[in-house]
Amino acid sequence: MLGHMPRRIMLVHLNRRIEGDDEYRRLSQALPITAFHSTTGNANVALGVEVEADTRATAERAAYHLVAVVVGADQIVRVTGDDDIMQDRQVIFWLLATRQLLRAWELNVAEHVRLGLINEPSGGPLVWSAQLAHHMALVGAHNLLRALDNTEGRYTTMPAQMAREIEVLRNLHEHWDEQWPSFYNVENPGPLKRSGQHFAELHPGRSPYWALGWSSAEGPCLGPGLLAGALHDYLDALQTEVLAVAPDLALFIEPVEPSPWMGRSAGRDQWWPRPPD
Repeated sequence: MLGHMPRRIMLVHLNRRIEGDDEYRRLSQALPITAFHSTTGNANVALGVEVEADTRATAERAAYHLVAVVVGADQIVRVTGDDDIMQDRQVIFWLLATRQLLRAWELNVAEHVRLGLINEPSGGPLVWSAQLAHHMALVGAHNLLRALDNTEGRYTTMPAQMAREIEVLRNLHEHWDEQWPSFYNVENPGPLKRSGQHFAELHPGRSPYWALGWSSAEGPCLGPGLLAGALHDYLDALQTEVLAVAPDLALFIEPVEPSPWMGRSAGRDQWWPRPPD
């Protein structure tokens, strides 16, 4: 009926297995169990319990108290959602995609800067490669935001300004055919609509489509207010959080290309391109 809270299935993990058919029957009669789940890596059991709750935290508490009354609180290890594994998988998937695309774009930006330092032109292929990686890095980061939304606050959210910049830039790139002509003249853009208007208000006189943004003080910039270094820091911290909960996902993590920048040990010069070997 309308007005009812959503129904959720929560997994209540026990520190033991179920002993025989009689206990299965007793638990099934005493609790709204949807299934008995094997816990990865051992023989213990998680009880799939259906509850009504408007938030994730409320659902966890409700499932915990339901099962504690029947089996005892001392036998409960933790409570998770039945879809947590897939949610965590999607977060790591889009985190890795964003990091790889971000690094591919940085390599192009660093080469562009290096060539500029020796007064050589970058050339069309390099510029277009940077533009492609720039576009796709924004798509990956936007999908990461969506994956994080699915986890209902289980992980540290992306800083609000960073998330806002990604949202606006991704929208402008996704709908480039509608939006790009408005920024042919960045000093007087228009006609502006939706994200284009938002971007122009946030960053007057700037272009959302410049794919080779860089400064020696802040490093590579996916857009005004969106620093690659800050995004990398967030991705690294988020990865640590997710792997603490789902360590098996570490099997899917491969090293990315080395950073093309001098690095923090270079102090004020950290964002200059690393000299070629």
